[in-house]
Amino acid sequence: MPHILVNKQELIKLPFRKDDYLFEFYATYDKKKLILLGVKYKNNSFLLEIKDKENNFLIKYEKYTRPSSVEIIKNALKYFAELNKFTYLKENINTKNKNPFLDENILKEPTFFETFTKSDRSISIEIGFGTGRHLLHLAKTNSTKLYIGIEIHKTSIEQVIRHIKSNNILNILIVDFDARLFLELLKSNSISEIFIHFPVPWDKNIMRRVVDKEFLMETTRVLKKKGLLEIRTDSENYYNYCIAMFNKVGIKNVSISKNKEIQIISKYEERWKKMNKNIFTLRFINNTLSKEKKINFDFNFVDNFTVIDFLKLENKKIVEGTIFINFYYIFNINDSNKIIKVSFGDFNRSETMFLRYSSKKISYYPKLPIKTSTNILIHKKIIKILTS
Repeated sequence: MPHILVNKQELIKLPFRKDDYLFEFYATYDKKKLILLGVKYKNNSFLLEIKDKENNFLIKYEKYTRPSSVEIIKNALKYFAELNKFTYLKENINTKNKNPFLDENILKEPTFFETFTKSDRSISIEIGFGTGRHLLHLAKTNSTKLYIGIEIHKTSIEQVIRHIKSNNILNILIVDFDARLFLELLKSNSISEIFIHFPVPWDKNIMRRVVDKEFLMETTRVLKKKGLLEIRTDSENYYNYCIAMFNKVGIKNVSISKNKEIQIISKYEERWKKMNKNIFTLRFINNTLSKEKKINFDFNFVDNFTVIDFLKLENKKIVEGTIFINFYYIFNINDSNKIIKVSFGDFNRSETMFLRYSSKKISYYPKLPIKTSTNILIHKKIIKILTS
């Protein structure tokens, strides 16, 4: 985890720019001796955390706003240290990449797909591509198809994007996001294939599993007629769980095989084969056409909120059925500018970001929520709290 430990001293005044990095604001919470540092790199905003530890500062990234490229974080820490003329007590920010920004033509924000029109090309998705061996093989051998790779492991994303660029592969888009939420953004009947190979079983926390009732319902909606969902796992528990979920949703046309050979296998499958473990494959062929989802909604707040309105949110918790909103403590930028962390969603799928109050306006930071039905409902509830 990139971080620096430095002697405590007075921090430079902001805003301040260094190359493509704009250090915008400090937001403080005195009770926790914690400072948030707002940073903008080109079109990407994120936060660094400055923890006041007696005689020194520990500075690292804020995990919920972290950009996909670790090199962006390392450079931000390095530049901030240079601007303050810090003396390192400890650091791990040796930057290797001269261009830390991951190619925007490959790495896409989830919101890109809210307006993603149906393509003339067949579109396939791989969820949790890991080292990318299967995804890259598919893209190389099917150049007329478009592949969307979904992954939340930052190092895997960077490695695969480097491979895509070095091999000039033009038919892969990468998304750093929760796949369970991502499917809600896609148009109905738009996807030809969805691959989930060796997902984490999460035996002790099944709520974190990718496959559940809601996921399968969304899968059925986004798949074209005759579209494929393929799940491969070495976990018999996960295999049995998937069967139970298919039955719960009423999906019957699922073919099951054991130790089926495929053209390209992951490093995990190589490992399991050497251990003589069974590999279970489940294949579902969609036989339905779904209605198109119509969402006409913006995450806007009305103007002319007061500081008092914003302060209503601090430490407020709301639970209604499976939906929750959890506001934390408010950080002060100045008397008329504040920021608060908020988690929201349902208990299986949630997001964490910040709300910012500035000049009587409230906005999400560093980006908007995605347009899921749950997030739309939650946005309306936040407005109700602010205006009640």
